[in-house]
Amino acid sequence: MADPPPQRSLTADLRWRIGGGILYAALYSIVGGGIVLLRLGPPALGRVLGVVAVYFVSGLAVGAVLGLMRPLGASRARCVAIGVLAALPLGLTVGTLFTIVDGQRLDWFGVVGVAVLCGTFIGVSWWQSIAPRT
Repeated sequence: MADPPPQRSLTADLRWRIGGGILYAALYSIVGGGIVLLRLGPPALGRVLGVVAVYFVSGLAVGAVLGLMRPLGASRARCVAIGVLAALPLGLTVGTLFTIVDGQRLDWFGVVGVAVLCGTFIGVSWWQSIAPRT
């Protein structure tokens, strides 16, 4: 007889995804901060710290959305839809990065594009981590 599925709690779900969000924020901070420093040079250190802060806020937000909505991830399609919703803060982060670096206005089409592309990846990888194994 198969073992029953483990019991989950909201706290465990939040901890599960917020930890992942912080990990991705650290990786994006290294890449994004590096891009800003390469393009603008050492005088842009204040901007880099701002970008890093935005990445960590974004990682926490994405992780919190995924953690809160984990019980709703019953199918691949739902996971992808939730992933796109959760990736909106990431899209805003990328848009903010380009706003800081290039001094342009926020491109909402780009924000949504990043959310759809990254959210699809987030949702599919999330589904693969929680899908029942047969």
